Amino acid sequence: MTTIRVYYKGKWETLAIIDGGVPDYTVIDMAMAIDADPLIPHDNVAVVDQINGEVLWDACSAAEYDEPANIDSDVGFDPYMGCFSDDC
Repeated sequence: MTTIRVYYKGKWETLAIIDGGVPDYTVIDMAMAIDADPLIPHDNVAVVDQINGEVLWDACSAAEYDEPANIDSDVGFDPYMGCFSDDC
């Protein structure tokens, strides 16, 4: 079982308790959606394993690894021509 917890105004509150049959990546996706929702006031969101208390994911730590700087390096690449659109 995992829980989604929200940290706000100096305390953690449990927002959802998820059954053990739901994969962790689905719960993390739910937590990411909560983190992105401006209507839910929060300073941090975490997914916690309820059995051993291990933090599986939290928004503050995830923000450190966002996406690679060169994620858009292939924008405009035409795979059929084998070159960038501006270069063909």
